[in-house]
Amino acid sequence: MADRAGGIEEVHVLTTPQIQPKQVVRNVESALMAQLGLKVDHRKISVAQTADVKPIQVLEQEAVSEAASRRKLVFGELVIQSPRPRRVSIRVLLRSGGLDLEGMEEGVDEARSRVQLAARAAVKAMERELEEGGVVLEGVRVVEAFDRKIVLAAVHGAGVVQTLDLLASSALEQRKLIVLLPGTSVAGPPVSVVYPPASHRLAKVRVFTQFTLELMSRWQRRVAAVTGILDPA
Repeated sequence: MADRAGGIEEVHVLTTPQIQPKQVVRNVESALMAQLGLKVDHRKISVAQTADVKPIQVLEQEAVSEAASRRKLVFGELVIQSPRPRRVSIRVLLRSGGLDLEGMEEGVDEARSRVQLAARAAVKAMERELEEGGVVLEGVRVVEAFDRKIVLAAVHGAGVVQTLDLLASSALEQRKLIVLLPGTSVAGPPVSVVYPPASHRLAKVRVFTQFTLELMSRWQRRVAAVTGILDPA
């Protein structure tokens, strides 16, 4: 910035953190003197440095790697092969520290069976690390979330499952299950009291309906006390 007489009033420099600000000031002073023959008071030179900001993709990768390093088991690789017509072999590789854990399954080559085989292979690999073996696969389900297909596997002893809190409330109370994503609960199928139209005025129907409503309300409060999840409906 120049003053009205054309002299240098201020010099503003934006640099990276690789060079110390004092060195930048000296470099600017030297350059002005050598190239333009101008002597500038160092107090007129201000230096601002850019922060060492990494791209969001790099930060996400580092966060994922750090979180993965804290896990006991980390997914390594999924290999699908066809040893012969209409048959498929699936190998799942898990890592625990410096140890590779491998599980393999073979079966009929169909879309549904591939998911089942991959889940069973993963369970086999898990059993090699768990202190208590005997992990059994109970079910596999493919769901779509965040524009992706996610496989949820429920196993006896370890795994993830999406189910009705009505069915899981007892296991939640006994701490056999824990809630992983409390902020993502969704309304389940409705529970209805069905009766013939002509009987809606009967006292026994009204009493039973009121009893059902109170029962469901108590059950919902019980679930909320265990999980902290209120009825999403």
